[in-house]
Amino acid sequence: MEILAIIYQIEITLLFLYSIFLGGKNKNAIQKYLFIYLFVTNAIEILSLIGKSYLNLPTNGIIYNFYSLFCLSFFYFFYAGSFVKKSKLIFLGLYCLAIACTVFFIDFLKFEYDYKIGIILAMFYMCSALFWMGYRIVNVDNRKITSHPKFWVSVGLILWSSFFILRSIPMYLFEKIDEEFQNMLRTIFYIINIAFYILFFIALLKSKKILDEKSAV
Repeated sequence: MEILAIIYQIEITLLFLYSIFLGGKNKNAIQKYLFIYLFVTNAIEILSLIGKSYLNLPTNGIIYNFYSLFCLSFFYFFYAGSFVKKSKLIFLGLYCLAIACTVFFIDFLKFEYDYKIGIILAMFYMCSALFWMGYRIVNVDNRKITSHPKFWVSVGLILWSSFFILRSIPMYLFEKIDEEFQNMLRTIFYIINIAFYILFFIALLKSKKILDEKSAV
């Protein structure tokens, strides 16, 4: 699993550097959003590494609790600009519901990661991604849906969320009664994360292609 952890860290670092490279050009909104997300994600992973390796912290729950709150708001703004009128209000309502659940049920200062915020986040991810896909299918434009960078981000969010829910619900139970199975779930989760950021890379490529097409006009 250590090898997978290293691969994961290298992957998100390279993605972040690539987003900086794209930022040297006339970057579009998608590239700006993904740059912000990758910047914060890399910062969080570095803080987590420092906490475990140098400060001897047994867990980084507080860091990831607030990071989950950031992700919740980030992906609301990431998708919100795609919708208009009634659809935009529905999506805002979905976001407000997720925030309300987070405020009422989550203890952000809990030293261990509160899996409830992870489940809220995963459900919001899935609903947001499916809502965007449905909206894009109904409101067809002159591009295939697979040409949209948000399509690949949406596929990644659905993949990540599906496994996270399956993993997090029995997480603490299996940690106590079946450590080997829990370790296997962690290993699979690293693989899911790696696949998730491969899809982010595709989204960055698609965003670059859109920018290149506009520049050629």
